[in-house]
Amino acid sequence: MSRKPCDLKLNPGQRYAVLTGDVVESSKLGEAARRELPVALEKASRAARALYGKAVPLDADVFRGDSWQLVVTDAKLGLRVAVFFRAHLHGNAPGVGLDTRIAIGIGTINFVPKGRVSQGDGPAFRESGKVLERMPKNRRLGLSVAETETPAGIAPVIGLMDTVMERWTEKQSLAVAGMLQGLPQSQIAELWNPPVKQPVVARHLRQAGWEAVEAGLTYVENTLD
Repeated sequence: MSRKPCDLKLNPGQRYAVLTGDVVESSKLGEAARRELPVALEKASRAARALYGKAVPLDADVFRGDSWQLVVTDAKLGLRVAVFFRAHLHGNAPGVGLDTRIAIGIGTINFVPKGRVSQGDGPAFRESGKVLERMPKNRRLGLSVAETETPAGIAPVIGLMDTVMERWTEKQSLAVAGMLQGLPQSQIAELWNPPVKQPVVARHLRQAGWEAVEAGLTYVENTLD
């Protein structure tokens, strides 16, 4: 069950991250999968809120059936939340192959109506929309800082991360989501259905390029801090 809508108390001058996403090739999904799509997006949103706490104070706002927006109050965590959201969505839809493009805008926010993130406004919202609009068809992840130049080095790092993530299988996505939750590999193995042995999880993480993705996250967070 979704949490009740709450007001987002904004601090003037503070930078936030606004994540804007749409599901890849959603029009090609079967009727049953299309019907369950908003539920899958909401589950990924609730998982992100549970994991990141105050940094993700509101549920993702799902609109048009396959699009969504999420606010992250700690701007430097925007990319980490995006990677978790994408991994959770892909890993928890067996046989469907769900994936989402995610555009991250970093900047201030003017307002967010109660319970409706998609109706918010401000530089971070506008930048996120611009990133999604100009994102090439072969890209599914992008980040830009509003009202200033995006630090050099971030774009190529995110490009490399995106290339690695696009190849993730559902099992690799589950393994990465578990690592982002801070779970030991042995516990991740027990959560799979059916459960597997720890070496299996380790193999999927290696194939997913987890160490490179984690290094990319750390680099971007340190650069934006």
